[in-house]
Amino acid sequence: MLTEEEKKFIENRIRIQKIAIPIVLFLIFIWVAVYIFIIFNYPELVKIDQSKSMPLKLLPVFFNLFMIVLLIMFIFMLVFLKVEREYLSIIGKIIEKARRGA
Repeated sequence: MLTEEEKKFIENRIRIQKIAIPIVLFLIFIWVAVYIFIIFNYPELVKIDQSKSMPLKLLPVFFNLFMIVLLIMFIFMLVFLKVEREYLSIIGKIIEKARRGA
């Protein structure tokens, strides 16, 4: 049903899945730790101060936007890895049925 090359590809993706999900969870943990560190040690980066000049006034906006984009990217990575895991499990079941039937 599947060629040997396709089977190897699926097995490699399953191995990558086992490594990638803990890495993404670790990245989210690091994101939270860095954000908390910055909030407590550099509050001027996250609080908007109206008395500053124009470029410095926008620094917290861009910093918070950057951090939110990073968090959304990590969450999308996690979601897509879980979706891929489901697809790979479905393909694995099809392969097992083909082996039993053959």
